[in-house]
Amino acid sequence: MLPKSVGKFVKKAFPDTVADDERPKEASDLLDTSSNVAELSQTVAREICSYQQEFEMGQKRKREVVHDLDQLVLEDNCVDSAPSGFEAEKPLHFESRFESGNLRKAYRIGTPEQRHYELVLSPDTGSNRPHYQWFYFEVSNNEADQIYTFDIINCSKGSSMFSRGMQPVIFSVGQYMETKRGWARGGRNICYFRNRYISNREVKTTPKKAPKGRKMSQSGSPKPQKPQEPQEPTKTERQVEQCHHYTLRFQLAFQKQGDVTYIAYHYPFTYSRLRV
Repeated sequence: MLPKSVGKFVKKAFPDTVADDERPKEASDLLDTSSNVAELSQTVAREICSYQQEFEMGQKRKREVVHDLDQLVLEDNCVDSAPSGFEAEKPLHFESRFESGNLRKAYRIGTPEQRHYELVLSPDTGSNRPHYQWFYFEVSNNEADQIYTFDIINCSKGSSMFSRGMQPVIFSVGQYMETKRGWARGGRNICYFRNRYISNREVKTTPKKAPKGRKMSQSGSPKPQKPQEPQEPTKTERQVEQCHHYTLRFQLAFQKQGDVTYIAYHYPFTYSRLRV
């Protein structure tokens, strides 16, 4: 039995189909935070320069949609369209229509040689406010030993452990078939910063009434209060607030060409895995 989902699942993620890694778990060291600070400074400087060029010259960076969950749902497309082999002329292939997956959209930025992708997450389900932090998706059709840059551009928290040395977790299907090695932390040049994207979010607020004090008589003793009449329930007001978004940037170099790789915020522990 599969858990209920907002969209339809088209596959079961490979890590959920194999046994857990039986090797003893080892503590992962945090990356040196000084390298994070240096990378963040360089990244922000490059982003500001790029935005200025776009504004002054009126030329926007090329953005090609390579994955669109909304369009797949609209078309009622329930087929996993992962390539059967490596196709050098095509971009990375993304998929997240599996349990705990939440990739909504992916763009290829700039030229194919730059290997730069911007990713948009779906919000957590069952929450009053949209929350974007967890991520879990599949990547395929990659080249070997080439650096790919991933920007998750709609994170919602103002700070992140990724800026303190944390790394995403990676599961390579190709490596698992050879070594039975499962999830491992990976990624380089990781930084977390506020970007230029702002969205309007509607919030519900209930105005609070100031408490009424008791009147005092001339003798200084409190006057007896009259029984209060039942008050009408306080109306809930709707306000619109601006929400700043943050970017998590990291780089990966895949070891095997045409591999299938899963990337996540932390080790996924799905409902199906729990029931095993």
